[in-house]
Parts: sequence; C-alpha cells; structure tokens
Amino acid sequence: ADGILTIVVTLLAYLVLPDYPATTRSLSRRERELATIRLIRKGQDTGSATSRGIERLQRIDAIVAAIRDPRTHIAALVTFFSVSAGTLSHVLCTSTILNGYTALRQHQLALPAYIVAMFVLNLVAWSSDILRERRWHLVLPIILAFVGAYSTSRNVSAYARTALVVVFITGIWSSLTQVVTYAATSIKAPAEKRAVVIAIVHVVGS
Repeated sequence: ADGILTIVVTLLAYLVLPDYPATTRSLSRRERELATIRLIRKGQDTGSATSRGIERLQRIDAIVAAIRDPRTHIAALVTFFSVSAGTLSHVLCTSTILNGYTALRQHQLALPAYIVAMFVLNLVAWSSDILRERRWHLVLPIILAFVGAYSTSRNVSAYARTALVVVFITGIWSSLTQVVTYAATSIKAPAEKRAVVIAIVHVVGS
C-alpha cells in the first residue's frame, strides 16, 4: 500500500512541483528573475543556461560526475545509517517504554514522540538556514541520538527511559534532514549533477 501511494504522490508531484526557476511556466517573468538571482547569490547553478543554448551535462555524464564525487558517497552512507536507525526507532519505542500494551495502544502512545521529533527537526533546519551552518547541525543530532539509544539500556527509571527514547527519535530524524540539505548545498553546480547526487542519496537511504 505504501508503494502504491508513493507512485500516486510522485505523479501528482511531477505536475505540481516547479522546474528550474528560469523555465517554470507557472511563475511570472519577474518571479523567475528573482528566483534565479537568489540561486546565483547562493552560488548555485540555476539551470537557466539551457534557455540560452549553452550545452548542459547529459544524463550519463551527470551520473558519472556524481559517482566520482566522494561527497556523494559520504552523504549516501550517512543517510543509509540514519534511515536504518530511524526504522528501528519505533521498535525501540515499543520495546522499552510501551511494553505490555496492545499493538494499537503502542502506536497511539508512540505518536507524541514523533510529534516532538517533527517540531525539533524543523527547528534544527530553521536554525541551520539562519546560521548558515550545516556541519554541527548534522553532527550534534547524531550524537544526541547515540546518547539516547545507549542510555535506554542503562538502569534508569521508566520516565527517564521514555525521555531518552524521545531524544533518540528526535536526534536521528533531525540529522537525516540535514544530510540531504548538505548534499544539495555542498554540490552546487552543475545542476544536473546536483540532481543526480540528491537522487542517489535518497535511493541508498531508502
């Protein structure tokens, strides 16, 4: 069921999501120019050279360039391990703080932990953008996740164990958003290569 829903959402996203600013038809001319200028100020390839007849990277060339870049492999590996830990977050939650409840009740009680994680990961992403800093916004959540996961195995009270599981879930999902952002911002050009890098990071992680 998840796979079918993903396909449907992908088809809808293809129709809704904009292309490069310079080639997005739904934007006005002024909006396209403003978006392009913002990308240029960030040092990112806007992809707009296609409209001026300048040769761009072909698909195969973009794939080769992405694979040759060691940053692609680093980001993909960190994403892989983060997603792997993230898939275990619900197991850790139900096995440590929700043991003894029915399966339905476990899911209901686990929901607040993920709501907290959603709030914090958005706060981390906002802070990273405001401070224009990626490294520590990626590393610190991973450290917090490690501390939270390790400490749940120690002899602590039920309340402390609950808080530590929330720390783990929050840290692991907050770091994951920063990995993808790192991949997108550290490899700024060419645009075709950046797109392939982001795709590789997502595929390896998934």
